[in-house]
Amino acid sequence: MAVRVSVTIPAFNREVALAACLSALAHQDLPANQWEAIVVADGSTDGTLAVAEGWRQSMPLTAIESGAQIHEALRYASGFAASGVPGASLGSRDPRCT
Repeated sequence: MAVRVSVTIPAFNREVALAACLSALAHQDLPANQWEAIVVADGSTDGTLAVAEGWRQSMPLTAIESGAQIHEALRYASGFAASGVPGASLGSRDPRCT
């Protein structure tokens, strides 16, 4: 079955919050072949990208270092998801997963 849901997570210096968000995603019920997470570390200077990379073996996750400004991350992440998954549902969450 094709990916049905892409969760894009723009993150700037959100190491702790991103870890909690990815943990929540890892425990949801949708089969791994039907969803993906896309984390865009937006020029972070903390361990945000390392946290995302650490989850790549546990879930369908793409981690990107955009090098852009914080205001560019969501647009970049959404465009990346939309270009790779025709007809998919796109959902964006902040790193707190609230």
